[in-house]
Formats: sequence, C-alpha cells, structure tokens
Amino acid sequence: MAIERQSLHRYAHFRIDFGLNEAQQDVQSEVPELVQYDNESGMFVFDFFNLGRRVDTTGFTIVLNFLLPNGDLVTKLVEDKNKQASRAVFYTPNSILQNAGMVEGTVSLYNAEKVQVTSPVRFKFKVQQGIESEIGEDSTEVPILQQLIADVQALKEDVQEWNTQMEEEYARQQSEFDSLHNQWNNAYENSLAEKEGDYNRFLGQNNTEFQEQLAEQQEEFQGLVDQFDEAFNGFDMGGAFEQKFETLEEEYAEQYAETKRITKEIYTTTLTYRYVDEDDE
Repeated sequence: MAIERQSLHRYAHFRIDFGLNEAQQDVQSEVPELVQYDNESGMFVFDFFNLGRRVDTTGFTIVLNFLLPNGDLVTKLVEDKNKQASRAVFYTPNSILQNAGMVEGTVSLYNAEKVQVTSPVRFKFKVQQGIESEIGEDSTEVPILQQLIADVQALKEDVQEWNTQMEEEYARQQSEFDSLHNQWNNAYENSLAEKEGDYNRFLGQNNTEFQEQLAEQQEEFQGLVDQFDEAFNGFDMGGAFEQKFETLEEEYAEQYAETKRITKEIYTTTLTYRYVDEDDE
C-alpha cells in the first residue's frame, strides 16, 4: 500500500532489519532535520525485515524508543491505524522535539506471548534549535504557542471546575429527589396501612353484628319451633277425631236415605220412567 506524502511533512524512510547489525545494513540514506517545538512535522516510514526478508508485524505492538539530546528516554506507540503488514508510519510529536541536537531511536516489537524484539541498529534525526528557546525569561514577548498552551490549560481548569460543580449540583438534586421520594413513599405506606386497618376493623365490626343478628334470628325461630312442637304434642287427636268422623258418617247416611226416598216418590208418580233401587235388586 502506497504511503501518501503530506506537503507540510518532512519525510524520512527507515529500513529496519532485526537480523542484521549496523555494519551489515543501511538504515537510512540521509539524516532528516526537524525544528524544535514542532508537532507532527515529521513523517517517518519504517519498513521491517529479518535477514533481508520482509517481516509481517501483524499482531505485534510497535514501540519507538527515543534517546533525546539531554539524555531523557521517551517511548511512543505506533497507532493501529498507521500500521500495515510490514510497515509503520509515525508522526513526530513535540515531546521528542523539546531539545535541540541529535536524537537516536530504536524499534521494539511486542506480542501477546510477551515476546520482545528490539532492532540492533539505531535510526537518527536532528532537531534544529527553535526561535522560542532564544527568548529570555525577562523578555516581555510571550510566544504564541506558550500563550495558547496557557489558554488551553486555563480552559481545562475551568472545564474541570464546571464539571465538579455540575456533579455537586446533580448530587444535591439527586439527594433532594431521593428525600422527597422517601417521604412520599413513607406517607403512602402509612396511609395504606391506616386504610387497611380501618377496612379490617369495619369488616370485623360488620361480621360481629351479622353473627349477633343471625344468632338472634335463629333463637327466635327455634322458639317458634318449640312452641309449635309443644302445641302439636299437647293436642288430643285420637278421640276427638273419631267422634267427629262418626257424627259426619251418621249425618251423611241420613241425608242419603232421605234423598233416595224423595227420588223414589217422584218416580212412582210418573208412568214414563220406573225407579229401580239398586239396593232392592
């Protein structure tokens, strides 16, 4: 995949062979020069080999180690978006351009199995002294970059303060909401318990009244049953009933005989019909 050179970048190409020493390989054809305090002004392209053959660095973490002119050691990771199968692109941050002079660097590869491989040779680039380094401490001139850094730092502090205030305000409002919610919930539960108690007392009272009324009605009904049984058991049905029946039977026999006599007289006075008494046949 071709690397597109940016017009504002200082381009440099490094050939890193992990299997050859410095005498056996030519790491770079020239030493690039960058300016102190610049940021991402250099575009470094690294191609990786082992004994002359390209090495697939997929799955490896690529770390660049920089030894600054003042003796400080700075390490930087190559972002995944800037890695290819056997190539890496690195844009120089201003953290490695703080000191004027020669900067040397090595490449280390790491994988998930904790394997570390570092290049036996170093690549180099030069940092030219920037204008900002020539301004004395007593100068009234303030570099634009320093002013921007100060402004950004102040803005960062303001944002942090605003964030703290917002968090405190949110915590306060959340506490008030929780307090109100707990008060409402407690009031609701107390009211519900009170209503439930009233309802249970109402049911208990009605049930007691119903049981008392039912017992009273059962007692009255039982009294009536007892009165009826007493009256029925005390009533003499034997002799009175037979006497009444015999009297009715005698009256019926007399009426029947009288009716038959009158009917017979009527038939005997006529010539059309003849009265036949069933009892005489």
